[in-house]
Parts: sequence; structure tokens; C-alpha cells
Amino acid sequence: MKKYFILSIIALAISGQAFAQKHVEYKWRGFYSVVDLSFAANLNRGDSEAPANAASTAITQGYSVNALGMSVIGGFQFRREVCVGVGATYLMDMNGAFTQVPLFVELRSNYMRSQITPFTVIQLGYSLPVGAEGGSPVVTKITQGGPYFGLEAGARYAISRKFAVSGHIGYKMLRANEVTRRDISNPSTAAEIAESVVLHMFAIGASLHF
Repeated sequence: MKKYFILSIIALAISGQAFAQKHVEYKWRGFYSVVDLSFAANLNRGDSEAPANAASTAITQGYSVNALGMSVIGGFQFRREVCVGVGATYLMDMNGAFTQVPLFVELRSNYMRSQITPFTVIQLGYSLPVGAEGGSPVVTKITQGGPYFGLEAGARYAISRKFAVSGHIGYKMLRANEVTRRDISNPSTAAEIAESVVLHMFAIGASLHF
């Protein structure tokens, strides 16, 4: 019995040593790139979305934005807590009107030099409209873009020193400096202008790190 106990201890020690040897630490200095897929939905559905000179309730109704996003980011990691990069996101509104392309700079921070590490991301930039329209009977279109701000928090898992996967939740703020809306159910209604439409969005996503 004692022999089996000693053999078990030896086997556990060997297994633990083998597991330790498989530990992967992701690179903590040098160039980095990220490909991110996300889903975002605006939190203020029906708030601050009315044209300044609205003449009908049909034009002033809130607009629900559910958007799929794909981001490509590249930059340099100076140390694990300081990564500076630039990126672009194609944010596709499923209804069409608020599809846009935010361009941004980011500050990315990884908090542990281990296989699994928490991280945060701050992004700041400008969002460009793509000229899409959507909605019915009220057709909405962004005619001027505006400032963009993004904040993310998540965890990254290193598969190798140069490849990792991650998941995150976050917040996005997009401001459209000018939005036009027209009621297609009433041809006599002229297009009206909504100034400074702001979308506050909750986001969830997953990323590949290279």
C-alpha cells in the first residue's frame, strides 16, 4: 500500500511538472495586431434622437440600433501595461441607417504576464458614415459623422507566444453631427435634420491576437 502511495505521489509530481512546462506566456513587447468581432446595441432607444425642428411624431420616434462590428487593429506593445495602436471598425447597423466606420487610436493594457490575463482598452477617434439609409416608414440617414469613444474590459488566453484569443464586454459612444429623416408614408413631408444624435451602446465581442 505504501509503495502505491509513493508511486501516486511521483506520478502527480511528474504530471505537475509536465503541466508547468506547457505554460505559455504571450509576448509582452513588440508589434501586435488584433482582429475583433462584436455585437453592439444602443441603450438610449428613443432618447435624444429627435430632429430639432420636428413637425410630426412619426419623424421623432426613437431608432433601435443593433450592429455587428469587425475591427482590425495594429500597434506596438512597449510593455505589458502599455500598448498603443490604431484601428478601424466596420459597424454594420442591421437596419442600415447607422452603418459607419469609426477610425481610432487605442491604449491597451494587459495586467499579468501569464497565460490568462485581464485587459482593458480605451479607444478614441472619429466615425465616418457610409451613406446608408434604413427604417420604414421613417427613413434615417447619417449625413455627417462625429466623435467616437470606446471602452472594453476582458480576458485574454495565450495559445502560443504569438497567438491568443480573448473575450470582452464594453461601451461605445458614437455621435452623428447631422442625421436626416423623412417620412416616406407622406410624400409631402420634407426631409428634416436632427443635430448631434448620440448613441450609447453596450457591446460584447471576441478577438484573435497576433
